[in-house]
Amino acid sequence: MAVSQQLYAVPGALVLLAEPYGWYTSTDGGVTFAHTTGGEPVALVAARGRFQLAEGLGAVAEWDGATLRPLPAQPAVPGLNTVGGSGDLVVAAGARDGRPFAAVSRDGGRHWVSTPLSWRGDEVGVLRVVIAPDGGAWLVGERPDRTGFPALWRLVGGPEWAPVGAVGHPAQARSVAPLGAELVAVTVPDGVGVVAGGRYYRVDWPLTGEHYLTVLDDGTIAARGPDDVVLGTGWTANRRWVRVVLDKQAS
Repeated sequence: MAVSQQLYAVPGALVLLAEPYGWYTSTDGGVTFAHTTGGEPVALVAARGRFQLAEGLGAVAEWDGATLRPLPAQPAVPGLNTVGGSGDLVVAAGARDGRPFAAVSRDGGRHWVSTPLSWRGDEVGVLRVVIAPDGGAWLVGERPDRTGFPALWRLVGGPEWAPVGAVGHPAQARSVAPLGAELVAVTVPDGVGVVAGGRYYRVDWPLTGEHYLTVLDDGTIAARGPDDVVLGTGWTANRRWVRVVLDKQAS
């Protein structure tokens, strides 16, 4: 019996990690599984995109379809912990001693420019790069306790990060997801809202503070809750919603 199991659904594959036995990968919808040991299966690595953080090396790496190779040129980012990209745009970021840092490449990681972030001294525990469906690059600065409302920056013009205000926001946030068109969706303890034009607004979406927001490549909002998954298709704040209920009694 496996000590622990984790199932990953990625484009074109289902990947099951069953410790200590290894990996089981299906490319036919779960009809058959191939067993491997050692490193992560190709399908799982490929799903993270062209540019990734090479675990254990603390380096930005490029996936070429077969191998994850560290780039010859590396960004000067203290506390590097996150990488994201869209086309030849690559963003690397991290935090050290509560301060955020980032660097940008516009030629596929061949050259990097350190990009200072406007910082008011409010501590950042973890910095995340998020690419919105419209290709816009965002930084989400999570607080050390992971519950405080995060700091937000948006890449504008050249290698410049504009701080994004959220006047009227709650003290805490559960999850954050840039939607495109300079909008950010946020779940908070008592519901859900959006950040737009420097302010926070409550929105009447069928979500609760227990839903965790992600955005799919096609712009669909996928909100995972304890007992359901809610999908919101459409654009910006105008969505059509479908709720998928998870039947825990099913055998």
